Amino acid sequence: MKTLHLSIIVGTCIISGVTLFLIIQQPEITISTDKKIYDNYNGIEVSGIAKPMVSGRSLFFTVIEPNGNSYQPDTTGNFHDGKYDSVFSIGIPHWKEKGTYKIIAHYGDMSAEISVEFNPPTHS
Repeated sequence: MKTLHLSIIVGTCIISGVTLFLIIQQPEITISTDKKIYDNYNGIEVSGIAKPMVSGRSLFFTVIEPNGNSYQPDTTGNFHDGKYDSVFSIGIPHWKEKGTYKIIAHYGDMSAEISVEFNPPTHS
């Protein structure tokens, strides 16, 4: 009888441990920006979470312009312990028209997106 109780306790602990491991390792990606509306040609600060970290896996971005064109911006940033922050510039030849721009973070087969508004200054 003691063996049966011990087996049940050990089995429960193993199942709980595996469940906890799977919860901790759930793939996740998020994205946020420092502003929702940009009205000048300063850079955009993008940050978020991309985990689990896998050696050799890259994090990169795609920007979709209001006219539907897309490009991958040159970025600088940090990626450590599943958290990232990056900065990329906005301006010519991209980010020249007023409207909604979609920024997509890609990590492995996961992606997250956010939309921001660009309202460039008008020159008279």
